[in-house]
Amino acid sequence: MAAAPSPPPDLLRRVRTWFKTFTEPYRRLDADGKGNIRLKITHTYRVCGEIRRLALDMGLSAGERRIAQCAALLHDVGRFEQYARYGTYLDSQSIDHAALGVDLIRDHGVLGGLSDPLPSRILQAVAVHNRKELPGNLHPETARLCAMLRDADKIDIWRVLLTHYEAESGGRNASLDFALPDLPEVAPEVRERLIERSIVDMGTVRSLTDLRLLQVGWVYDVHFPYTFERIRKRRILERFEALLPRTNEIRRFLDIARSHVAESRFEKGGAS
Repeated sequence: MAAAPSPPPDLLRRVRTWFKTFTEPYRRLDADGKGNIRLKITHTYRVCGEIRRLALDMGLSAGERRIAQCAALLHDVGRFEQYARYGTYLDSQSIDHAALGVDLIRDHGVLGGLSDPLPSRILQAVAVHNRKELPGNLHPETARLCAMLRDADKIDIWRVLLTHYEAESGGRNASLDFALPDLPEVAPEVRERLIERSIVDMGTVRSLTDLRLLQVGWVYDVHFPYTFERIRKRRILERFEALLPRTNEIRRFLDIARSHVAESRFEKGGAS
């Protein structure tokens, strides 16, 4: 795949306009009082901001920053139709929201008029942003964009989740915690993956404790120094620690995660 041409200067504005128009009809679903559509819209804009700051930190060109922001704006478009059809954001109980998003982007011609290979790179980033791991056969520029999107997405998902978990009301939201039982035990598969510094498979999660540890384990799929610094400054691991059972086993998992973040902050250069 050849080096990507510079995108049109108005591309980001056009994608923003389309996203706003596309999501407007879904807002009526917030009449249930849960605000889950508004939450995803806000999340999308915040991921767009995070990826812009990441791109600036990396010294990328204005054109590359526009492409990254477009990928961020489009990464979760499948969430809105997913929630409309199934009333959940859990892919395993509904549909792969990333694949659905790719179909919607194509059906609406959002990237029409862009020169190859820009559309395919953006679509690939959308398609793999929710995968457990990045595929190993991507073009280097596509791999970098995919890694950037995954990092920016995690930064804001941590914000969303911790804000929900730390809320004084203590209320549950099945779209965020999947109505899992609040139990202190850790599933054996979750334990094994965390000790290995590996990503936990959602299919092995049995409790809210497992889910929160899975989210702690996302640090093992972070690619850029900027993101590790955000983890440190926002005290992500410390905030999860305050929410988790105070056992020696869980303290060990958190110590491993903290060591990984400390070791990686200035070492990882991201996919290239």
